[in-house]
Amino acid sequence: IVLQCIFGLVLGSVGAVQMAGNFREIKASAELANKSWETASNRPSFYSFHHRGKIMLKNVMPE
Repeated sequence: IVLQCIFGLVLGSVGAVQMAGNFREIKASAELANKSWETASNRPSFYSFHHRGKIMLKNVMPE
């Protein structure tokens, strides 16, 4: 049983490494080398266009 477990572990490890594909570098500088700080901190998923600013400035700005 112990040999089967070791064989299964080795076989599973080899299979996982073979299916993983190409590895990328861990360093963030490798991916961010061609980006500026403005584009690195840009997060479009946090854009909010539905906010209370219209209601708060309703009396100040005429339509």
